[in-house]
Amino acid sequence: MMQLDDYATDPLHPNQNPITDDDDNAAIESDSSLDEEESPLVLALDDLESRLVASLNEFKSHPGRASDPRSQTIHDELASILRPVVEVTSHLGPSTGRALANGYPHLLGVEMCVDEIYQRTVSELALPVILESAQSDVIPAKRAASLATFHTLYNEWRKGGSWLDGTTNAPAWSGPYGPGGAGSAAGGVPAIAAQESGRRTNLRSMRKAELLRRWVQGAIPNLAPGTFTSSSLDASAASRGVLSASAALKPCLKYMAERIGSADDAGALRLFLPVMRLIEGVLGRLFLEGARKNDGRDINNEKEGDALRSSCIKFLEIVVLCFSNKALPGAAGSQAARMKKDASQANDFSLEDLPPGHPIITRENLEEIGEYAFSTLRGLVLLGGQAEIDPNLLLAAAASSSVGNEFMGGGSSPFQQILSIIKPAALAFLKVESNAEKAGAESGDKDSFILNRSNIELGFGLSQKSYSLSINAVQMLATKRPVFF
Repeated sequence: MMQLDDYATDPLHPNQNPITDDDDNAAIESDSSLDEEESPLVLALDDLESRLVASLNEFKSHPGRASDPRSQTIHDELASILRPVVEVTSHLGPSTGRALANGYPHLLGVEMCVDEIYQRTVSELALPVILESAQSDVIPAKRAASLATFHTLYNEWRKGGSWLDGTTNAPAWSGPYGPGGAGSAAGGVPAIAAQESGRRTNLRSMRKAELLRRWVQGAIPNLAPGTFTSSSLDASAASRGVLSASAALKPCLKYMAERIGSADDAGALRLFLPVMRLIEGVLGRLFLEGARKNDGRDINNEKEGDALRSSCIKFLEIVVLCFSNKALPGAAGSQAARMKKDASQANDFSLEDLPPGHPIITRENLEEIGEYAFSTLRGLVLLGGQAEIDPNLLLAAAASSSVGNEFMGGGSSPFQQILSIIKPAALAFLKVESNAEKAGAESGDKDSFILNRSNIELGFGLSQKSYSLSINAVQMLATKRPVFF
């Protein structure tokens, strides 16, 4: 009996073409490619991706020198090159998804269009390329431009109609699924199912976490000592890393508070660990430079280190602000409410905003860091620099630093590694302060404060700019954090 395979190649049927698996696959691929070519969503994705690729390629191939220094700086020039990336990933992408859903209501849904555009253009293309440049580009100016782009994206994504739209409370218009702003107040807002509303809320949280995590991950490598062999380039990259850390800290802490409040302890912890490494990296660049230099040259005495110290002192102020309480314990309700209202207007964050219940991220641990940071800041103001720290403590802190690596076991924790840096710095000043108070008491006036500067050794001194920043920080804390005074 003739089999089917034999029939396909039977010489009695010369006009019969052989049937093979390759022909079947080719037919399927042909039909699939035809459908993709006719899909408006695919055409729109190709256009958006081509714009992103053109801008990113121009940025990656840029030599890092301003083409016309008289008209604009290198930072302005790189920002203008990356501007299409910001526009496409923040506004053009979501608006394109909404337009496709409105233009082809029987073919495309707004959820499918918007989510696919985010996945293809943002999550798989723009953010990874910007992160790679922020972490490993050999030109400091391009690293700085990449870090600045993360900050710009965070601000743009919160505008109406973008991924983190916070301009409306209407569930149907939230995020990239509606125009946001005044459009949400108009009548006829369509209702959506509770399941879809929850899905959109989860996606918004995931997208926010992705942006913040990549932002922090982009800044951490720039804080590692020896990123560039040139001390000036290394200090320049570190300064930009510290500035980026200063901008990212509050948004990250607010997101962690949101996750803890939603009983998502794992989600908060995924961002908490890199944020702790970020804080450790900044404090290390301020206090551990002398211990890390093998050639005995102290970068704190060099001109290029002044900008880095200034940025670190500003970051230290933010750490104190975030890791402390707004009102005094037992303060009247009206005073606490007034301070909370004023703080919210200033986009503030404090330990009161952190919900209790997380097994690792606790108010007590963060408050301890804040108290030592404030003591260190007071010491910078009173002494005009950092009191000399025990070299053995500095070496131990530098050896255990996790910047550039994951936190390891062996009893070490993110809190312990940060405290190993900030605690010796604070105790060095507190020892000087105690001796000054003791000398004042021995003079017969218990309220006097005798500071003998001839017996005080400084690890580093502050320039006029850094000293002014320290004074302004203490003055600001006296207004917003009276708990320290």
